[in-house]
Amino acid sequence: MSTLKYTLIYLSLCLINHHAHAQSVCISLFNETPVKGVVVSALKGTYRVFGDSSFIMNQSEKDAMYISMFDHRLLLRNSRQPIGNFANIRFEAVDTNAVIRLNPVNPNKEPRQYNDNLLVSVAFERVLLINEVQQSNYIAGVVDAEAGPNAEPEFYKAQSILVRTFLYSNINKHKTEGFQLCDGVHCQAYRGRAVRNPVIVNATKATSGLVIISMDSSLITAAFHANCGGETESAANAWLTDQDYLLPVKDPFCQNSSSARWTKTIPLVQWKTYLKSHGFKFTAGISPGDFDFMQINRKQYYKVGKDSVPVKQIRNDYKLKSTFFSVVATSKEIIINGRGFGHGVGLCQDGAMQMAKIGYKCDDILKYYFKDIRLIDYSTLTSQNATQK
Repeated sequence: MSTLKYTLIYLSLCLINHHAHAQSVCISLFNETPVKGVVVSALKGTYRVFGDSSFIMNQSEKDAMYISMFDHRLLLRNSRQPIGNFANIRFEAVDTNAVIRLNPVNPNKEPRQYNDNLLVSVAFERVLLINEVQQSNYIAGVVDAEAGPNAEPEFYKAQSILVRTFLYSNINKHKTEGFQLCDGVHCQAYRGRAVRNPVIVNATKATSGLVIISMDSSLITAAFHANCGGETESAANAWLTDQDYLLPVKDPFCQNSSSARWTKTIPLVQWKTYLKSHGFKFTAGISPGDFDFMQINRKQYYKVGKDSVPVKQIRNDYKLKSTFFSVVATSKEIIINGRGFGHGVGLCQDGAMQMAKIGYKCDDILKYYFKDIRLIDYSTLTSQNATQK
């Protein structure tokens, strides 16, 4: 049996173990980095170390181990001596408050801290690092990474509910790869345990089990972004996927944020060349003013005469902060005056933070940005679905 097949079987067993202990989730770490070597340290508590399911030793606080990849196997050593080579290594937390530290050294990456267990194997030509982590610890870590450390408790509660909703609706996004979610932004940004503000951990606990459902009792698409610039975007415009609860919302709460306004200047000659590459045809008498474009409310297309290009195409090509922008042209350049930061769909984080600061509760914040939704305990939802079946 090949090492990869053995690894995938091992990881499948880990997923089975997850279902047996439904409060944990398996997250691939440094998922976008081809890790070849990593230092693993126990920062707090004790870990039991297993190689190919056999107990090897205990790893105590500050004790560092080095794992490298060679010939599709894992070489394990500590500061004193080589320990052995294995197909899989497991670091199992003995203490409930145990913390493990990962420091990739090939290539070099900033170290991160994680709660709970670590599973290590070789897959996809890299050292595969999987955090088998309690869901509450994972959710708090995502909120810390996605929302920052300086907001009010009611905002963190709202963000925690969104993160939990995403988790349950995408729980097996990477199942065929042997884990459930990764730490990249296309899942949810996860940079390790929440350490910057204890309010985040408390907010996660205070909302334990709560998720958001739509009128048909389905988990919503739990979208959020940094700043909408004064009006959120519809899912239909952003993704061509219509959702009744993801409609444009006027948002006065975010407009004093530093992310609410931005500008970019482009030479007019370059702009004309760009538009021509998208099929625009200009007459000899076209004037700079013909390139002006105003978005008081969000639009899907930038137009000059009868020609048009999607604003999200312009955003992608010029790496703009959002699609919510206007254009003013002079004889030499065009000035893009932009609003907001991100795709604009769902909860506006800057707006939600301000709402929490002036006294709104987490459910009021969520119902402001998502229309006709309900908050429900996930266990109740799964019980209802099981009864209907």
